[in-house]
Amino acid sequence: MASNGCPFATLIIFFFFFLLLLGFSSASNGVLLELSNGPTDRRLLQTKTSCPIDFEHQNYTIITSQCKGPDYNSTSCCNAYKQFSCPFTTELNDPSNSCSDSMFSYINLRGGYYPGLFGTLCQGSKDGISCPALPPKSDNYSSNAAHVGRRFSPPLIVFSFTLGVLCL
Repeated sequence: MASNGCPFATLIIFFFFFLLLLGFSSASNGVLLELSNGPTDRRLLQTKTSCPIDFEHQNYTIITSQCKGPDYNSTSCCNAYKQFSCPFTTELNDPSNSCSDSMFSYINLRGGYYPGLFGTLCQGSKDGISCPALPPKSDNYSSNAAHVGRRFSPPLIVFSFTLGVLCL
């Protein structure tokens, strides 16, 4: 007998496991997940600190209005990238925090760019992309500065995707 959709009991079981997995993911501080960053990274005792800049709520129209595909112009894209990222140079160049990961995630999310676009288009010197000298900024990055939101664990994402596929 073929069923239409998910039976109620199956949904209850999946919901229970979802809550269980959610509990495990929120209890983890991400130390073990950081081990997969590469063969030369040793992050077990050297976890990255959270970024002091709230990249989720930044204004990305500087980039999205000037860097448009499908044929991305390197001059306009790199100039837009510099306008956006140069005010955060100190934080982005600090390898002990997650600022660069957060910023690129939100740039790709807001603009629909593929990962590595700006690294491919914007070639700087061996020290990276040069930024013009900026006036010193205050400790307040924005009026609503906060830590970047919670990071969801990959098992939770896989489980949620699997649940969605099973219910189709």
